[in-house]
Amino acid sequence: MSEQQGCDLPVSVSQAQLACALGVSQRTVSSALNGSGRVGEALRRRILEEAVARGYRPNRLAAGLRGARTRSLGIVWAFSDPWAGDSGIALDISRRFQQQGFAVYQALHDEDTDLLVWRIDDLLGRRVDALVVQAIPAQLSSPAVRERLGAVAAVTVSRESVAGLPADQVVHDRDAAIREVVDHL
Repeated sequence: MSEQQGCDLPVSVSQAQLACALGVSQRTVSSALNGSGRVGEALRRRILEEAVARGYRPNRLAAGLRGARTRSLGIVWAFSDPWAGDSGIALDISRRFQQQGFAVYQALHDEDTDLLVWRIDDLLGRRVDALVVQAIPAQLSSPAVRERLGAVAAVTVSRESVAGLPADQVVHDRDAAIREVVDHL
């Protein structure tokens, strides 16, 4: 397909640039790529072929700014302790979401509540659709942490349940599990 004059197409092409190159509106390109709207099958196929040929990739951040889902997950976890097995859990969560086409942003957990708030703010600034946060109960009781967890779909992982938390909770207490094993023996 020939380029229209005045259309400068970089390596990473946008919908507007595709539209310019094809001589159609950006809305038509968006409808064709998203499978919505009234776009004839021949034009839809032409747009999809051009998008593939030019290496078009959806801009998840731009979609998030428009209020759409970014298909991204933020995970705050203590990845530094491979012997405890917790890092393996977090990596498995990341792997499973990536296999479903999600972008996964990872942040290292720290017991400093202000740093946890900063890391959650950073992930929320990236417009993640959901958070998985490993934290200690005292951090989850912080009003600042609670406020941020209430802003997005969230799951917390902690040693004990925290009342009134605006997120789903998973209690993961390996100390209790170790005690059960010792008691059993």
